[in-house]
Amino acid sequence: MLGETYKTQSFREDTVFVFFSEGVQGVVPKIVVLDQKEENVWNLGFGDTTENGMDDSAITNNGDLIKVIRTVTHIAMEFLKSNPQKRIHIQPVDKKRKRLYNTVFKRKEEPIMKSPAVQFFCF
Repeated sequence: MLGETYKTQSFREDTVFVFFSEGVQGVVPKIVVLDQKEENVWNLGFGDTTENGMDDSAITNNGDLIKVIRTVTHIAMEFLKSNPQKRIHIQPVDKKRKRLYNTVFKRKEEPIMKSPAVQFFCF
């Protein structure tokens, strides 16, 4: 079970998702983008929404990290449920996020970790 997630809105044939992080910094728009890299291979990126699209290196510090990660996990799992032949690659943009993702996913044992359709490039 994922636990509490944010409500999301999808766009571009369910490859772009928007949700709003709510916490100590206020309401921060977030975006998740699934970009096709190969025939059945998709890259998952997420971050803060900007005028130019997405800032995947932003540090929001909104106090809701687990809920944000669960929301992104929910999006990925629903994408794979609707597209069982596809695979998702997730690669952190920097070493800080690599450590963070390792800590969060291992500590919380998120269901996405058990999916053979998701390949993490952070372990």
